[in-house]
Amino acid sequence: MKRSDEHKVALDDRPMFHIGAVAELTGLKPETIRVWERRYGVVTPQRSDGGTRRFSESDIVRLRLLRALCDQDHSIGTIAHLDNDALREKLSAALPEEGPTASDAEAAGVSVAVLHGTLRERIDGDAAPHTSFDLHVAHEAPTLDAFLSTTPPTTSEIVVAALPLLGDDPVAALRRCVEHVQAQSALVVYHFAPQAVLTALVRFGARLVQGPVRTTALAQALIDQVTIHRLQTQAFLPSDAPGAIAGTPPPRRFLDHELDALRDVHSSIECDCPNHLSQLASALVAFEDFSRRCEKTNPEDEELHAYLANGGAQARAIIERLLEHAIEHAGIELER
Repeated sequence: MKRSDEHKVALDDRPMFHIGAVAELTGLKPETIRVWERRYGVVTPQRSDGGTRRFSESDIVRLRLLRALCDQDHSIGTIAHLDNDALREKLSAALPEEGPTASDAEAAGVSVAVLHGTLRERIDGDAAPHTSFDLHVAHEAPTLDAFLSTTPPTTSEIVVAALPLLGDDPVAALRRCVEHVQAQSALVVYHFAPQAVLTALVRFGARLVQGPVRTTALAQALIDQVTIHRLQTQAFLPSDAPGAIAGTPPPRRFLDHELDALRDVHSSIECDCPNHLSQLASALVAFEDFSRRCEKTNPEDEELHAYLANGGAQARAIIERLLEHAIEHAGIELER
């Protein structure tokens, strides 16, 4: 069978992933995945004829759930034996009982924006029987232009998009969709795609789901993504402990050319705060990229540089929020 890209092969007509791709999709180091498999048996990957591990989509889902709970200070040894439903129950229990992150959002359910031709009827309503969340579609469109040109009636917590509809630059298109509905997260449904595209979407912060997918599985993937993101938001500011800055790095709110323009823009306010904030954001983007390159080229310092890169991403997200407020206050219009 012909390989479609660097990391992904097909066994038994289902996509299987090399450990490098699984590391990208879960945020776990390859060494950690191997230890969890060998010592705790959390997943049982298939093996190629040459003995190379091949992980399934269900393996990736389980590893993401375990990773999210470890980020909440659970020891892998205490949760490795639990099935996925039990892991999800623990994640739901970790959400705060008070405050807008949990109570208000759960009372209103999960508001979803859909860029897809046929998904509305599969998402609307409580399609995930093992969760307390109610899914409802707040905005939908069958094309990218229609999605972006229609004013949504309300904000959405998550965007669900079909990869082919995102066009030639899926990350930029998904970013525009997320901004348009003021979403906090994204899920992309795909059938086949180059590994570089999938990796770029994961780095942006999207959850990937391989199609064709059952309604209950799609709903559960949505709930998993929303729950994990809410927990990451709850613990947004890092503590002093290594590993406290974990999870998917927040997506960028400004592209390079926008930050370049903001460094020289003249605004209606007396100070130069938008200019200074854009410089800080650019510097943090550069530091985040540098740390991730170090993470790959210096294996002995991988854990440190992963920590630094994620910390830089969290710091960048804070600066971007400040910059957004400064831009709005100054009445600056950016070309998107």
